[in-house]
Amino acid sequence: MRAAAGVGTRENVSPVARDTETTLQNSSAQISRAYAGGEPTPSDTRAASEAYRTEASAQDQLAVQQQGNGTRTVDVLA
Repeated sequence: MRAAAGVGTRENVSPVARDTETTLQNSSAQISRAYAGGEPTPSDTRAASEAYRTEASAQDQLAVQQQGNGTRTVDVLA
């Protein structure tokens, strides 16, 4: 059974203080929900866009944290 488009896709994707991994998981889940119906509504697309921005910011923050801990990161898009 397919959920109606736009149902349950809007959720708070604010960064979780001091928990970058949870922020990444929440953002990824939000993006998946937004596109789960196949044809996203405009509000689904806005929610996914916000989640993508939050996810990118969290990935940047995680990279900075890893570099501060002496862990090397690789930019796969370079």
